[in-house]
Amino acid sequence: QEHRKYVTDCTWLLYCQLQTCLYKSNAGTATTATAKFADNRAKHHGTKLLGLECRHCTAENKQDRHGRYYPSTEKKLSDASFSQCVYLHMIKCEMCPYEVKKALESLHTLNAMQRAQLKRGSKKRFFSIIWQKMQQPQHGIGSHNVCKPLTANVIEAQQQQHVGALTGTMNA
Repeated sequence: QEHRKYVTDCTWLLYCQLQTCLYKSNAGTATTATAKFADNRAKHHGTKLLGLECRHCTAENKQDRHGRYYPSTEKKLSDASFSQCVYLHMIKCEMCPYEVKKALESLHTLNAMQRAQLKRGSKKRFFSIIWQKMQQPQHGIGSHNVCKPLTANVIEAQQQQHVGALTGTMNA
């Protein structure tokens, strides 16, 4: 997609594992800190609290809300700690495919190098696009992928490409 150029491959793959979601309260039965926080925020924002959820375990986590995130602002969505929480979920998620986990781990090691090559402000632009998608009714209300999911073959090809580029950089 056209906004892939704004972030590192690791960030792109990570956000390809998410889909938009609409918060539904557990009516006070929330057990996790994230769910309790979201319940509290939902009281103040009404019923249209939009967020992102893991597309792999979404069917499994209706009660516990693991893998669901409700950033209150665009700035919080773009915060490094938000991405780190999503990354840790994907690595631990039992429903996330092994190939995706391995690709995330591999691309995570190249993240700093790729980040240095990005244009200033590009990450902010990417998260602005994601935030806008979350706010659009056709994207926010249903469960729509944040970006087009990558297949295992594409992930493997990207890993090989980056390892080859890294090796070329080290040998130069």
